[in-house]
Amino acid sequence: MSLIRTPDRESLTARARAARFVLAFALIFATLVLAAMLAPFAQAAEVTAAAGAPQVAFTLDPILVGQLVLAVVLPLLVGLVTTRVTSSSTKAWLLVGLSLLTALLAEAISAWQAGGIYDIGTGLLLALPTFLIAVGMHYGIWKPTGTSTALQKVGGKHAA
Repeated sequence: MSLIRTPDRESLTARARAARFVLAFALIFATLVLAAMLAPFAQAAEVTAAAGAPQVAFTLDPILVGQLVLAVVLPLLVGLVTTRVTSSSTKAWLLVGLSLLTALLAEAISAWQAGGIYDIGTGLLLALPTFLIAVGMHYGIWKPTGTSTALQKVGGKHAA
C-alpha cells in the first residue's frame, strides 16, 4: 500500500466534472438548435413532388420536445425529494411514477391543444422512452458529475 494516492478513473477533479457537465448541455443545446433550424423546411402544409419522388416531412411537436427535456431533469427532481439514505429501489419507482405521470400529462395537453381525443396508448408508450432517457441521464451525466448527490444534500429534510 502506497502513501501516495494515485489518481483513478473515478476521481475526477471538479474542473473535469464541470467540463463534462458543460459539454453535455452543449450537445443537448446543439441538437435543439439544429432541430429548430430544420423545422421551417417542414412547415409546408402540402408538399408537391414529381411523380414517384419520395416526400419527406420534419415536424417537431413542442409538447414532445418538452417531454424529452423534462426527461433529462427528472432524475434531478427525484434527487431533490429524496435523501442519500433512501433506497435505490424507492428512487427507481419514484422515477417510474414521474415518467408515467409526465408522459400521460403530455399526451393530455397534446390532445387538448389539438382538440382531439385522448390517446392513452400514446401516453403509455411515451412513458418508456421518458424513463429510459431519465435513467441514462442519471447514470451517464448526473451521477458521475456529482449533481445527483449535491441535490440530495439540498434543503432540510427530516429523517424518514
